[in-house]
Amino acid sequence: YMISNDFIISSLNITNDDIEDIDIIKSKDTLFIYLKLKDKHPVCPYCGFDAKIKDYKKQKINIPDIVGLKAIVELKRRRYVCKACEKSFMEVNPLGIDNCNVSWLTIIKILEELRMPEETYESIARRYHISVSRVIRYLDSFIVVPRLPLNYSIGIDELHSPKLATRKSPYIAILVDNVKRDLLDILPSRNKEDLIRYFSAIPKEERLMVKYVTIDFWEPYRDIANTWFPNALVAADPFHLMEILSRAFSAYRVSLMNRYDKHSRAYYLLKKWHYLLESDKYDFDPGARKKYNKTFDMYLNYYDLRKMILNLDITLYKAYELKCEVQEFIRSATSDDARERFNSLLKDFEDENLPLYRSFTAVLKNWKEEIINSCDRPYNSHKQSNSLAEYYNGRIGEVIDRANGLVNFERTRARLLYMFNKSVNYSLSKDFSSYKTKGKKRGKYHKD
Repeated sequence: YMISNDFIISSLNITNDDIEDIDIIKSKDTLFIYLKLKDKHPVCPYCGFDAKIKDYKKQKINIPDIVGLKAIVELKRRRYVCKACEKSFMEVNPLGIDNCNVSWLTIIKILEELRMPEETYESIARRYHISVSRVIRYLDSFIVVPRLPLNYSIGIDELHSPKLATRKSPYIAILVDNVKRDLLDILPSRNKEDLIRYFSAIPKEERLMVKYVTIDFWEPYRDIANTWFPNALVAADPFHLMEILSRAFSAYRVSLMNRYDKHSRAYYLLKKWHYLLESDKYDFDPGARKKYNKTFDMYLNYYDLRKMILNLDITLYKAYELKCEVQEFIRSATSDDARERFNSLLKDFEDENLPLYRSFTAVLKNWKEEIINSCDRPYNSHKQSNSLAEYYNGRIGEVIDRANGLVNFERTRARLLYMFNKSVNYSLSKDFSSYKTKGKKRGKYHKD
């Protein structure tokens, strides 16, 4: 089983000129590399005088797998003693940190994989033949994320995560940079007082530079945005608006469906073909090709089926027409015509006064300015929305689920920002630190 020495040496991140002796032995599924470096004749780091070799110490160092084999370096290191002050010191280890059996190259590869959302601490630990706690130690030590600066358009949203959130709230808050399309920060609570504490610590000059804040329909977010970002337009996410409307419409459709016998044609239409009322992606051309429908014993297309559903109930028909009007407003309204079109939209809802839409009509009235603001297109023709925050909510939720739950907030925040913000990187040093939370001291144990 032959492996090139040059290939091995390149994997160690040293050169032939550094090596005095190297021996490579394969044993089952492990590659053992016995290494001795050339004597560099160092001077004493304490007094600067010449030193002599006192003895040798062997240090085992894990390096990344080589051609599918676990690889271990046994480095024979010199221990020197100063001829003047007689203090001892070890030969420099170019492969890794003193008193650490993992090489710099392995640590770098681990840190690179920590940026990958699909990787868990466990999967990385298995790949590099180390413990999970060691992987976490490298994250804690080398990935430290300060508060990142705000951009001129930011988004605020929340994610349900009881294990990560503070005890006051089961939600963590998510901040995104709508311009660079990055995750900006994660806060352990979405509570108003916690948000005030966070934003009040940001310099006023930085907050005044924010021109747009996108939020969902949660009142504290609006209060926070208006208070701490006085130069910003606050935009309520139009997709959340559509979600509120769709829930009301769907609830009415279900209640109507349940009035009919389960074997009736009306029940069949409302149960089987409800998605024709929920999406406009289907071809509703009256002349579109028809298919045979066994229930009605005739050929029908999507246009026919939708018409049959809407003819079942006048309230359903009116509710559907109003829903389409909102969809068209969201799709095509601009900052030039948004106010006029919104006023017309609100009037239509008030005139119809459908009981199923009374709560939604109240939302339209209460959030008028924020809905109109969402029609602005300040960058790259993108309409104001919280879609980016929703995207990161989904990605973060996947990471948490894949890890089978995460409980250390600071550590999770650091890794998520490292994953989802291009400006965050790692920084190597010879010192280790930890995000480990301090718990109560363990009490004395009394055996009965």
